[in-house]
Amino acid sequence: MPDTLLYNISFIVFLIIYGLLIIFLIIQYRQTQKLARPFIFSLILYFIFDSLARVVLTFMYYIYEMEEYDALTADPTAALLMLLWVIFLVYGPIYLIFILEKTIVNKSILKDKHIFTIIQIVLFVTGILIIFSRQDPILTPQGLTLGTAFILLIIILQVVFFLAGFLYLSVKSTGEYRKNSLLVFVGYLGQFIVNTISLILVQGNPALTVDEKFNLAGLFLLLRVIPMIIMAYGFLKLYGKKEL
Repeated sequence: MPDTLLYNISFIVFLIIYGLLIIFLIIQYRQTQKLARPFIFSLILYFIFDSLARVVLTFMYYIYEMEEYDALTADPTAALLMLLWVIFLVYGPIYLIFILEKTIVNKSILKDKHIFTIIQIVLFVTGILIIFSRQDPILTPQGLTLGTAFILLIIILQVVFFLAGFLYLSVKSTGEYRKNSLLVFVGYLGQFIVNTISLILVQGNPALTVDEKFNLAGLFLLLRVIPMIIMAYGFLKLYGKKEL
């Protein structure tokens, strides 16, 4: 049995903090002006789906003990779990971006028609249909499959939208609005960096033992909490206006 103590502790801390954050956001939602409620609700959905993605990934870690992707793709159950993880990971930000398009984007054709959101949905549905129709695994020893390439493109677009959008707001605005926009930018960028480094070092390094992979994954999971809180705080300061 692998040594999962650090990861177990990290996962429990992660769930507790996420749970408390979601409860806090629900309370804020009830106290927020009606016009601001869609922003808080979209953030609640974002963190719910993000936590579900982590639960599925953790379940895979425990069941398959950090096996390499070439071993996982031979197991239909593992492939299904990996697909479920991707769905939670991608779907979480879609509604949040749908709401943010109304405030960040200035061009009416993008703002009113929600072009960016529609592109995400089309790519998402196309990718899932390709995966199921071709019976492709999410990953192979050679890399991404065609369906997963569509999913990866969505993730890249989401990252670009968040970073470019809130960096633009922080540059163009002043005072508290600039500071809070910058907090969202830094928080989201921090999460992206931690997730990317974790994926490369944990899943992309065959030289590590299973124990080392669990310890690294646990460490990065704890580190991920910090930028997540920064992002949520900045977002609440931007859009969480309470009713008088």
